[in-house]
Amino acid sequence: MFVFSYERRLRADLERWAGKGWVRADAVEAMIEDAASHEAARQGGRLPRILGILGAVLLVAGVLMFVSANWEVISRLARLSLLLAALWGALLGGAWLRKSRHGWLAEGAVVLAAGIFGASIMLISQMYHIEGHYPDALLLWGLGALLVAALAESQGALVLALGLLGWWSVAEMLDFHLGVKWLFLAPWAIGAALALWKRWRLGAHAVILSLLAWLFGVVNHYLDMKSIGAGLALGCMASLGAWMYAGGLAAAKPARRDAHGMVATLVSYGAVLAGLAPFPGQMLFDKGVPHMLVLYPVQAFAVTALLTGAAAVFGLWKGRIAWFDALALPAGALAAAGLFAGMPGGRWIMAAIVLGMSLWLITAGQRLAAKRLVRMGLALFGAEVLYVYFRTLGGLLDTSLFFLLGGALFILMAFAFVWLQGRLARGNGETAQ
Repeated sequence: MFVFSYERRLRADLERWAGKGWVRADAVEAMIEDAASHEAARQGGRLPRILGILGAVLLVAGVLMFVSANWEVISRLARLSLLLAALWGALLGGAWLRKSRHGWLAEGAVVLAAGIFGASIMLISQMYHIEGHYPDALLLWGLGALLVAALAESQGALVLALGLLGWWSVAEMLDFHLGVKWLFLAPWAIGAALALWKRWRLGAHAVILSLLAWLFGVVNHYLDMKSIGAGLALGCMASLGAWMYAGGLAAAKPARRDAHGMVATLVSYGAVLAGLAPFPGQMLFDKGVPHMLVLYPVQAFAVTALLTGAAAVFGLWKGRIAWFDALALPAGALAAAGLFAGMPGGRWIMAAIVLGMSLWLITAGQRLAAKRLVRMGLALFGAEVLYVYFRTLGGLLDTSLFFLLGGALFILMAFAFVWLQGRLARGNGETAQ
C-alpha cells in the first residue's frame, strides 16, 4: 500500500470518528503523522533487501561474463577453483553478514551463492563437453537452491528454487512430452513447509505460483492427449482454491480478515483459483476432451463436488464464509472439471456458472476489502461475455436471450444488495439509538 493512499484513507476515517466523538479531535493529526511515519519505515525497510537481491543477480551475471570472456585462457583447474571460491565465498559471506545483523546483505549473498551454483553446472558441463537433457540441469540447480534456502533460511533462495523446479516440470511435460512429473510435488512440499514455518509472504507467493505452473503443465499435457485428466486437474485446482479460501478465513481472526500477511495471501490466491478455474473448464469439450460424466462419473464427483463441498461445509461450520460462498465454490469446481460441457444446453450452464463466479469474486473482494479480487471478477465477467459472443456467433438469437436474462438477473441482484445494505444500516442505527 502506498503511504499517501493509506494516509488519505486513515484521515477520512479518523475525521469521521472524531465527528462521532469516538476520537479526540486534537489527536487526529498526531495519529495520522505517527501512522504515516510507521508505514513509511515499514516499506522503506524492504528496499535494502530488494537492492541486495538485485545486486546479487548482477554479480552472478558478472561472474558468468567474466569466466566466459576468459574461458580459453584459464586452465581447467583455475576455472574450477574460481567457481568453488566464488560459491563458498558467497555462502560464508552470507553467514557472516547474518551474524553481523546485516540481514539485507546476507539475503543477497545467499541468492548469489545459489546463482553461482547454477552457473557452475552450466560452465562445468561446457568445460567437459557433457551433453544431456537440459531440464536435468534445472532440476539439479533447483534442488541445490532449495537446500541453500533451508540451511541459510533464505527467502530469496526459496523463490529461486521453486521457480527453477516449476520451470523443470513444465519443460519436461510440454517441451519433451515425458508425462506428468509427479516428482515435482516432493521438493515443492518441502518448500511449502519452509515458507509456512517461517511465515514468508514472498515465499508463499512462490509456493502457489510454482504449483500453478505445474498444474498448467498437467492440464496442457492431458489436453494434448485429449484426456479426461485435463478436467480432473482443473477440478483439483478449483478444490485447492476452495480450501485455501475457506481454510484461510477460518485460520484468521474475524477482525483481521483484510490484514496483509500469509493468511491474506492464501485467501486471495484461493479465491482467484476457485473463481477462474471454471473459465478454461468450459473449453474442454471444444478441445475434444470426452464428456466427463459419460466416462468417469464416480471419479468426477469425488474430485470436484466432494472435495470442494467439504471445504464449503468447513467454512460454514467455522462461521467464516457466507451461503453464497458455499454454493459458488462447489458449482465452480464442477464447471472447472467440465462436467456440463457435453450435455444438452451445457454451454449455457457453463456460461451461467462462470458469470456467477465473476459475481462471487466481486462480492468476496468487497467483503474482504480486497480490490484485486473485485478487478479480477470484473475481468472474468468481460472475458466470459466475449467468449460467449464469439463462440456462438452463428446463433445470435440464443446469445441475445442469454445476455438479456443475465443482465436482468444481475440488475435484480444489484437492487437486492442495495435493499439489504439499507436494512442493515437502518438496523444498526436503531441499535445505536
